[in-house]
Parts: sequence; structure tokens; C-alpha cells
Amino acid sequence: MDAEPRQDPLHRRAQRSRGRREYAYDKQSEKFVFLQGAYQEFAETVNMLLQNISREDLTAESASSESDDVDDYTGTTPSVIKILGETHDVDSWADALTVGVATILHDVDDQERITEIDGRTRSYFVEEGRQSDLFKPRRIPDTNLYVETNFSANDCVRTIERVMEKYRYDRAELEVFTEEAE
Repeated sequence: MDAEPRQDPLHRRAQRSRGRREYAYDKQSEKFVFLQGAYQEFAETVNMLLQNISREDLTAESASSESDDVDDYTGTTPSVIKILGETHDVDSWADALTVGVATILHDVDDQERITEIDGRTRSYFVEEGRQSDLFKPRRIPDTNLYVETNFSANDCVRTIERVMEKYRYDRAELEVFTEEAE
């Protein structure tokens, strides 16, 4: 009689939990990718120190590398936008744009100045009654204004930045948290 070899309980438990370990592994690889950028900056700093670079050169290099950091939101979905100290959950880039602009406009007296922000060939912001000038208009809450939402992810963030600049807000007051698109 050929009896099946008996498996020890630990082997069976490992087989049952294999899926969980793979998930944990995926999470670890995400953390690795997230930390990779910080490690790269750390490694460059250590290399400069080993080459006897002065503190002033190190500070200048750090400042120039920060100014070169441009976020690319292509292929991502926004989940949270933090602007002017307020945090908002969002589901799309159109939501992020609308919420970001609404937050800024809620804080200013001269909301109509936003209509001065135009693209090369079209308006990005219009007053009620002119929303047919936009390809994909969306009403900005608590205003009589509409915003164009037919933009890429990067254009949505740039448009929020242009509005912040128009009303003299610091870009550091804007943070967008994203998820990778599936």
C-alpha cells in the first residue's frame, strides 16, 4: 500500500499562509521603493563628505537638487490633497483641482481675479453663464465660477500652483498624496 507521506503541521501552516507572506513581501517592496529616494540622497551626501567638500558646497548642492525635484503624477490617482492647512479626501484629479481651487478662493476676497488665468488657447476659469466655453466644466463650490477639468494629472497640479501663485500663496502649502494606478 502506497500511503501518502505525512506532512508535518508546520509545513501545512506555511502552505496556508503563503498568500499572506507574498502580500507582506509586496508591501516590503513598496517600502523599499519609497525609501530608495531618501537613501540615494543620503549616499550622495556621504560621498561628498568623503571627498572633503565644504559644508557650504554641500548646502548649495542640496538646495539645487531640491529645486530640480519635479513631481510626476502620471499614472497615479490622488487620494488626499492638503492645501492651506486643510486636508481633503479626493477621488480624481478633477476633484483635486476643484477642491484645491475652492479652498484658495474661500480664503480670498477677489475671487474673480482667477479668471485672468488662461491657457494658450482657452480659458481655465469662467463665470457662470460662460461654462460652455470650457470642454469639461465643473462648478467651484460656494462661488459663481467654473473650472476646466479636462487636464492631465500634472496639468491639474500645475493649475493649482498657478492659482496659488496668483493669490501669493507659498507652494509649500500644497501637498498631494497619491496611489499608483492599477
